[in-house]
Amino acid sequence: MNARTRAFRRTLAFAFTAGVLLLGIWLIAVRHLPLQTNVLSLLPATERNPLAEQAVDHLAGSVSDRIVVLIGAADATSARAAAARLDAMARTNDAFSSVQGKIPPFDPAFLSNFYLPHRFQLLSHEDRAALEAQLRRSPSDATAPSSLSSLSLANSPFGMTDAADDPFGWLDRWLMRLPFGQLRMLPDAGWLSARHDDKTWVLLLLQTRGAAFDSDVQQRVIRFFNAAQSQIVDASPGVEMLRSGAVFHAAGARAQAEMELHRIGIVATLGIALLTLWAFRSGRLLAMGLATVAFGTLCAAVATLVIFGELHLLTLVFGAALIGETVDYAIQYFVGVGGLNRDAAQRTLPVIRPALRIALATSVLGYAILGAVPFPALRQIAVFALAGLLSSYAFVVWALPAFLPRDVPPLRAPVIRLAQRWLRVWGAALAGRQGTVVGCLILLACLPGWWRLGADDDIRRLISREPALVAQEQAIARITGIDGATQFWLVQADSEEALLRREEQLGARLDQAAAGKNAPFSGWTGVSQFVPSVQRQLDNRALYGAARFDSPGTLAAAMTRAGFRAEFARQYANAFATEGDTPPLRVADWLAWPGATPYRMLWLGQVDTSSSSLSGPANAVGYASLVRPQGLRDSAAAARVAVGLPGVTYVDKAASISGLFARYRHASGLWFAAALVVVAVLLARRYGWRGAIATLMPTLLATAVVFATFGYLGLPLTLFAQMGLMLVLGVGVNYAIFLREGELRAGEDERMAAIAVAGTLMSAATTLLSFGLLAFSGMPSLHAFGLTLTIGIALSLLLAPYSLRFPELRS
Repeated sequence: MNARTRAFRRTLAFAFTAGVLLLGIWLIAVRHLPLQTNVLSLLPATERNPLAEQAVDHLAGSVSDRIVVLIGAADATSARAAAARLDAMARTNDAFSSVQGKIPPFDPAFLSNFYLPHRFQLLSHEDRAALEAQLRRSPSDATAPSSLSSLSLANSPFGMTDAADDPFGWLDRWLMRLPFGQLRMLPDAGWLSARHDDKTWVLLLLQTRGAAFDSDVQQRVIRFFNAAQSQIVDASPGVEMLRSGAVFHAAGARAQAEMELHRIGIVATLGIALLTLWAFRSGRLLAMGLATVAFGTLCAAVATLVIFGELHLLTLVFGAALIGETVDYAIQYFVGVGGLNRDAAQRTLPVIRPALRIALATSVLGYAILGAVPFPALRQIAVFALAGLLSSYAFVVWALPAFLPRDVPPLRAPVIRLAQRWLRVWGAALAGRQGTVVGCLILLACLPGWWRLGADDDIRRLISREPALVAQEQAIARITGIDGATQFWLVQADSEEALLRREEQLGARLDQAAAGKNAPFSGWTGVSQFVPSVQRQLDNRALYGAARFDSPGTLAAAMTRAGFRAEFARQYANAFATEGDTPPLRVADWLAWPGATPYRMLWLGQVDTSSSSLSGPANAVGYASLVRPQGLRDSAAAARVAVGLPGVTYVDKAASISGLFARYRHASGLWFAAALVVVAVLLARRYGWRGAIATLMPTLLATAVVFATFGYLGLPLTLFAQMGLMLVLGVGVNYAIFLREGELRAGEDERMAAIAVAGTLMSAATTLLSFGLLAFSGMPSLHAFGLTLTIGIALSLLLAPYSLRFPELRS
């Protein structure tokens, strides 16, 4: 290569590298990477009915921006004073779009006034049954004084309605059965309060200004509550504050991920830098190696953003651990050309390239299998890794030769001597029959661990939740009665009326199940409890009419004989006739009523059912609502309650994801076997079948040890641990390949063989340094990844001399 061509290539390589680096800096510093902390964005679709997935997002979105705060103190006055200070602070802070603290004077008739115009269309199940039974016994005597007396005696002691409007208590009892009673907070001196554990707790509801998963929103909210803690709680002895909301979990996950991202990135980079400087004593090679890492990482980030539109922090943390693998290609190149001048080094590249290609192919295969799994978390990690590895390889074989110094520094003698000693010890231990015995002993040692191995597919293995926040949420649920259950029944129909009727059918089953022994839940909440179907309202009015309410004179006379004042009786008897033109209560009326605010998320309203379980034409429009269980104890039993009811689907996202994890985990065994076959074919094309099996042997034994180690440590096998085995296969086999290729290039030259071993050890050291840090991650998914990779890669390296048992190259 002449000087002009070499200069042009160096200029082109420098310009391209600088361009990519500047693009990455621009993305990070100017555009601000759209980082995602919402764990739901990592979860795959699990429901057969697409509308169920929309319902999950709808329910999550309706509460994700809400913050529930309880201020507690032994003295009620102190609790209210602290709550008032927090209310005032929140109203002047830009972190919140709305604050619901002190409430206006409570009107006891607020509830009854809304439903009073429809009083002759509403009946509780018990009153309906009692009235129907009375009519069956004496249809012509339903308004006898004795009958009316018995009905009036059943009036509710709470008196939510005026006796003149509801003398028999029918509306009162219907109101008392509304789900409002599930909330334990009652108005007290202008605040919603409850007494629990000898403390008065005052409720405040805050709405974040912006999405809870936005980093700026999280920072503003956290700053506010830190200030509130110091200025209100810490300054007021005996005052306690509880808080719950998605924003706190998102902020905690972001803080944990950023901490691990910095720790892994800094430690891995420093480790690689120190190792490179110790091995080569060259700042230029160090800069080239770090440039390879930077190039690969930035290309990975750009590719992920292009495909997914965002980066999840979980992906970035894993990407930081990828540093050790992306630098492997550069290290192998430096080792292969060490001690040569620039021209000789460039001529040596074709000799080194086959080993790099095979190593890249095996790694790509492992990550490609991750990307094939329909699981956004694994798919995004796979895309990031594939883009990083491919771009790092391209940078090494295309750009690095242009940046080489005039004379490439060779590996230092201490590094070579260490590699010689390692190969001498382990090569002898794994050679011949002795190596076969060692392999058999490893498998025998694994047997007890395999026997103790268990599995856990719980979704909580995906990401951790801060225990202190979980404890506060549980305490808030106990005190307020606000149930945070995420399970629900999705109800669908082709019209609003049909939907309410279907919900009423479901409600009858739910009432029966809740009343049974060992009930799976204590109650339920649905729109049909607040707004009965039109048919039910008409049936109720017809039942009133059958009880002679359609004959005002007869009813008034019967009421008078039963002991009611004559004027009072005539007024109530005439009301049924005069209110006959009152239209039935509609869902739209209820949604517009302020009292519906806590329950509006139960109504999905009009939905596109063209792709749902409802059959119909394209772009069909139907209606849907959610029914939520209260006091859920057994989700599986709750799901069985609605079996066979058309248009009703029980949705338990956590259970669905856990079941999906289990299916993927079982399927991963087949994927691993298929990957083994593909890798074996690739290796056999170069080494022959005996050489391919020998090259795979270290990784197979390492995989066996990984399973056994999990069993010995009492750790459950998870999807992430098993998917980590794909990477053990893709990465671990590289060391056997590097070692084998180095031996082939070295021939009888022991020093060259030792140099190849040194390169293999350095590659393994950088990978173990970065992936090993994942084993200490606080995120369960990454911890499982890291532990699997650390054990698997370390064993693959130690057992790599097995690949030399059949050193010949296939002819």
